[in-house]
Amino acid sequence: MTRPEPTPDSLPGDVDPARAYRRRCITALLRGLAVLVAIALSMLLTWLVPSAAAQPVEPGPRVSALHGHLELDYTIVAQVDDLAVWAVDHDPRQLVPFIEGRALVGNTPESVDLANGRVLFHLRISDDSKTVWTDLLGSPEGLRRKVSFSVGPADGSPFDTALTGSGRVELTVISPVYGGIALGLVVVTLAVFVHLARTTSIIRKPGPWADAPYDLGRFQMAVWFFLIYLSYTAIWLITDATDTINPSLLALLGISAGTALSEAVIDSGTPAAGVEATSAVSQGLLHDLLSDETGYRFDRFQIFAFTLILGVIFLSDVYNNLSMPELSPTLLGLMGLSSGTYIGFKLPDRR
Repeated sequence: MTRPEPTPDSLPGDVDPARAYRRRCITALLRGLAVLVAIALSMLLTWLVPSAAAQPVEPGPRVSALHGHLELDYTIVAQVDDLAVWAVDHDPRQLVPFIEGRALVGNTPESVDLANGRVLFHLRISDDSKTVWTDLLGSPEGLRRKVSFSVGPADGSPFDTALTGSGRVELTVISPVYGGIALGLVVVTLAVFVHLARTTSIIRKPGPWADAPYDLGRFQMAVWFFLIYLSYTAIWLITDATDTINPSLLALLGISAGTALSEAVIDSGTPAAGVEATSAVSQGLLHDLLSDETGYRFDRFQIFAFTLILGVIFLSDVYNNLSMPELSPTLLGLMGLSSGTYIGFKLPDRR
């Protein structure tokens, strides 16, 4: 006999559809209540025990104003909000100015007024801040430049700033007044020299005539004099430093002066020099410097070329580093050898 197929009504463990539906609704309701309870507990815990991120952060010191002229060797006063609160746990005497985010180490305050939040600085160059000042003032493109300014501990970070223009203020690189006076003096000096060089024997071979050939030794001496003269003036205008002449520059001037002096002694000791020179007339600056009675000379070209290229390097170093270059003994020896070669070649000619 075959067993009859079970019908749906006769399945084992049969559940009433209405009862199953009620169970699913109750389960969903319980789950929703559990989620709501979890959210309520989380909000309650957040309210009772606030997290560290939600706690209010006390405001720190902030530079709100800058009084005075931002220029080297000038006095400025920084207005710092909440400075007295900060000074409870820190030493305000260790504060330094920050320009372009870099600390002027060693430039500590001359006075601190905690009651009014004022810090007075006298901006100056120290051994610790020389590199920063060189980067700020070197390679100048104008009389002033925009920089960021703040105050902070020398071994820490600068304070926040609320200065106009996102904390950027004008830093004076060259004083317009002193710069104008110095520029006028330099221009007058150069104009007078050029006039004398064209109309007198200031850098020509000696003699009573006005159109004698230009002298290489005197020309070299004049070039180095004006390079050092202009560089000294520029460094003083920007850094206010006056003790910038180093021993290597004295040696350089000595080499150029010695070359001109030796040449003059040799020329004056030649019996026929006066007769030959009297009829000599300048044929142009470059021709006179590179040639003599026998024609163009390589020893003259060598000393002329070295003078020009070293002059360019000299000015570039002053422009970028705001200091007189320290010429190495090797370089000074090279210049001395070049000058000695030039003088040596003149001796056989004069004999």
